[in-house]
Amino acid sequence: MCVHPPLPHPPQAFSTWRETTAKERSDLLRRWFELCNESHDELARILTLEQGKPIAESMGEIGYGSSFFEWFSEEARRINGDVSSKYPTGLLKLTGVTNLRIKL
Repeated sequence: MCVHPPLPHPPQAFSTWRETTAKERSDLLRRWFELCNESHDELARILTLEQGKPIAESMGEIGYGSSFFEWFSEEARRINGDVSSKYPTGLLKLTGVTNLRIKL
């Protein structure tokens, strides 16, 4: 079992994230998308075991959810510098509880 440390408090995470370039952000999100695709079957199995969904539904959900990482990786390259909130909205959305666990 792989146990990861908890995510840092949003202001700490944002202080690191804001120092990354648009290309670095894009590359990180693209890599996340690629990792989801590489682990697609395993992630779907975990989703099925945790939520009792049919495996086909879990596979579709993983594919759908990981597509957001691909889309945002492309959008990260086109950042225009606007700031809409004090904290990084993506981090807050990612850690929020939803019915669709992988969806941002």
